[in-house]
Amino acid sequence: MAAPRFRCAHCGHTFGEEEALCEDWTDPSRSFLCPACGERLVRAERVAAQLVPAPLRLRVFVRRWQKELVLAFAVLCAALLTEPMWGDRAAVGVLGLGTLGIVLRVLLGDGAPIQETLPATLVDAERLH
Repeated sequence: MAAPRFRCAHCGHTFGEEEALCEDWTDPSRSFLCPACGERLVRAERVAAQLVPAPLRLRVFVRRWQKELVLAFAVLCAALLTEPMWGDRAAVGVLGLGTLGIVLRVLLGDGAPIQETLPATLVDAERLH
């Protein structure tokens, strides 16, 4: 299995844990920095949900599922265009095959998942694990 990858919340750079910079390993808010821009980051899964503002949680969710959401929209558009030309059964078939393709893509994955990060300034160092 591939090593986990992270996406910088500030600049969007994707990097591995071995590439991350560290100012002070004893301080969680200064031990994980983006190698491209130097922004202090924390791993999103280590931050309690109530500490993260709702718009930022939505942005992380959309970024994580961005490709699948675009594919789902494309499948829906294809089904809507198919219905007037070939009927209801063809539209349902397009929806079914498209959904199956998206589910297979999610289940099979494409290597190591990219984990989201958040700015370290969002949370106090004491609240991190």
